[in-house]
Amino acid sequence: GGGEEEEEGIKQKLVQKLLDFELTGGVAKNSDAPAFQDNFYKTAAAIKDEGNQLFKLKDYEAAAERYTVGVDAFFKRPRKQGMQVLAISENGSGRPELALTSIASVDREGMCELRSGAEVAASATLPVFQELLPLQTSLFMNRARCRQNLGLHLAAAQDLSAALGLWKAADKRMVEADLEMKEAEAKGLYTAEYLRAKSRLALGLAKLASQDVRDALARSPPAATVKQLRELKAEVQAAQEKHRQVNGPLSKELAKLAISLRGGPKIS
Repeated sequence: GGGEEEEEGIKQKLVQKLLDFELTGGVAKNSDAPAFQDNFYKTAAAIKDEGNQLFKLKDYEAAAERYTVGVDAFFKRPRKQGMQVLAISENGSGRPELALTSIASVDREGMCELRSGAEVAASATLPVFQELLPLQTSLFMNRARCRQNLGLHLAAAQDLSAALGLWKAADKRMVEADLEMKEAEAKGLYTAEYLRAKSRLALGLAKLASQDVRDALARSPPAATVKQLRELKAEVQAAQEKHRQVNGPLSKELAKLAISLRGGPKIS
């Protein structure tokens, strides 16, 4: 009759027309590769914008796919002698982290000898593009937000570690000379640390989440972000206290058992 048409319970007014770039289907469009060759920055920025539109529509899977096209475009750039890259190394506490180095040479098989002395496959490095850091990092950050909304917290944390590694590799003189870049770096660092803390907490890594919150607060973020960080800090502390309540008695019982098996003194 005169009522609104419905399809499986969805009101017609809630159905939105597909965006132009959605009509092509697939993760990467056929036009992406030649567009990157023609104008890398313009194409990567356009793909990020497409992802942003999908994110606003809460189509997180599709948005993540578009951000991935941008991430992969940076990743697939040819490795060259002298290129700055991030590669995994151990920090002072023995934990793996992304560290800045550069490529000393590349052989025909694609193996890269790094200035640090390590020899790794090109796929084990992440190129650093100093002039494009705001765009390169935002693709990782935005994909991380999608993955958080999809409950993929490990993948989100990895993306945020990449974003943090890229910003920490920023050329300090270039950043200091460019106010816009300096502001982008500051916001990128405390935002990535806040988001990574959320994912780490969701993964049960309260101690690491607590460190991210402390690092973010130390960067003197704006008041709204400070409020979010303090709320998250309270959640982290609650998780740590719960962990102590659950595991404290268990640890004591295990210690008692170990000593009794060795025939040592009793613990009460």
